[in-house]
Amino acid sequence: MTVQLTFTTPLADYTYPLQLRFGGSVPQPEPPIKDGSIGIEVGTLWTSTTAIEEQTTVQSGSDAIGQQVEFNWNSAKSIKQQVASAWHKGELLNNSIDSIWSLIALTHNQIKVVWIRGNIEYSQTKVDWVKGQVLEKTLQSDWVVNSEYLEHTDQVNWILGNKLNQIIVSRYNSFEYRTNDHDINWGPHASRWICSTKYRPPVDGKVKLEFKEPFATSPSPIQLRFTPSPNYCYFDDGGGLIDSNPVLPPIDFKLPIEPQIRRSYLMQPTLECVRVSDNKVIVLSGVSLSHARGQYAWSIRADFSSQLDAKNAENQLLKLTINGYEFFAFCEQCSVSRSFNQTRHSATGRSRVAELALPHQRPISYNNTVDRSFAGAVSDILQNSGWSADVSAINDFTIPAGALSLSQVSPIEAVNQMAGQLGCMLECDDEKRTIKVLPKFPTTPWNFNDATVDVSLHESVITNHSETEQINKLCNACWVRGEQFGVSAKVKRTGSAGDVPAADINQPLIVHNSAAQLAGTHAIAETGRKRNHSITVPIMNDLPPLKSGMLLGVALDGRTFKATINSVNIDVRIGDNAAITVSQTVNAIEPLE
Repeated sequence: MTVQLTFTTPLADYTYPLQLRFGGSVPQPEPPIKDGSIGIEVGTLWTSTTAIEEQTTVQSGSDAIGQQVEFNWNSAKSIKQQVASAWHKGELLNNSIDSIWSLIALTHNQIKVVWIRGNIEYSQTKVDWVKGQVLEKTLQSDWVVNSEYLEHTDQVNWILGNKLNQIIVSRYNSFEYRTNDHDINWGPHASRWICSTKYRPPVDGKVKLEFKEPFATSPSPIQLRFTPSPNYCYFDDGGGLIDSNPVLPPIDFKLPIEPQIRRSYLMQPTLECVRVSDNKVIVLSGVSLSHARGQYAWSIRADFSSQLDAKNAENQLLKLTINGYEFFAFCEQCSVSRSFNQTRHSATGRSRVAELALPHQRPISYNNTVDRSFAGAVSDILQNSGWSADVSAINDFTIPAGALSLSQVSPIEAVNQMAGQLGCMLECDDEKRTIKVLPKFPTTPWNFNDATVDVSLHESVITNHSETEQINKLCNACWVRGEQFGVSAKVKRTGSAGDVPAADINQPLIVHNSAAQLAGTHAIAETGRKRNHSITVPIMNDLPPLKSGMLLGVALDGRTFKATINSVNIDVRIGDNAAITVSQTVNAIEPLE
């Protein structure tokens, strides 16, 4: 809407700012209606009839009710009316009236009665209407009065007319009578999916406008055209003002894994291996598993006790059970080593997620032809594979059409590349066949002091420890940019000046502030002096196999520190006396600044 102001006199020496006063009514704001509430505006116009006006007042153990009746009619004939009423209490009441009259004046009757209980037994009245005298009146009633009562105001003018018997029929006529019926369903509404293309402001609530051409003389007002937001859907779980499906408080609080301190540890390590296809037992003489951040699968090396076991396990999916914890592995490449009077059969492979990699899957190419969220693009790549993705650990964002292009890669490699561009890693659950996208640093190094650790170790379970320092330049900022599509943002460390930038990052998926923040935060966290720890601990019932990316808390030699697990190596060996040794070694990174 455009308002044009026209001034009839030239501008004089006034003090700024100028005040403009407008007359007329002020538009009233619309009533606020919150999500989940019901707002109704109803306007009704009616005209009451002049034939009847009724007001009723009754007081019998409750609020008083008043009754007022006014009748206006003309009748040139005699009227006979018979009324029979059956009361809830008391005998039948009969009232018979025979009348011959012609009403030419207003009849007014107002009755106000207050009682607790009245058992009317019998009432009969006979009236000579010609003379207007009461001939006989009998009334018998048991009244219990608890307040004053007022009865009658009668004004009647009678004129004798011809005697007729007539049944009274009342016809009412209402002018401009209007009615409107509203049906409202009260109660919680059903759950549903709600989709909308309405503009959603950024998280910080700011909009940045960039003009590609210089400003030229143009008529006012200036029209700004915005591209509609992509269709966004969210699930409404139902309910009204009170949610029908309330969010329950979490019961799985993050509690660190902490082995109990004991005087001695009695352990009986176990190692079992079966073929998943038919549960055939495979005898192993040793196995080692390793995983690091950035790897999508565990690397596995298995030593077999015989040539037959190696042949039965070749190119098969195996299930390993180490001290009660299960691992899945593909034996992809078998090898044989011979020495004097000894032959060893072994194989290397990867964990179960390798079924999404070469050579189990053919290479694919992917290009998002329409706007897709990051989670939607990952789901497209994993479609019909039997695996699902979970990106709840990061803020999802929309990838513009044509921004993502992958060529001749396996599905799992494509997902790993997408996560790597954001500074994230993959954590695969081989049992449930799910892939989680997680930041490589669960907590930024400068917030370690306030973070809750995932695993807490003490020196009574640490069998071996070594540490080395790594000197790196400390940076507090990073420029992150997209390629053909995307944003250009400067990410800086909280509370710093942001004057020491790390190496710039240019990736196709930097198309949103959330993506830029993830990638820039990881780049800054990798800088600065670090201390690398190598810690060896057993695998017990209260100390499960550790995972890359966990936040580790260590109490050792009278000091405590927190570090991020960079890699994990699990080693199982069977000696000549059939004794089994199980241990896990983690490489953790402790930030020093």
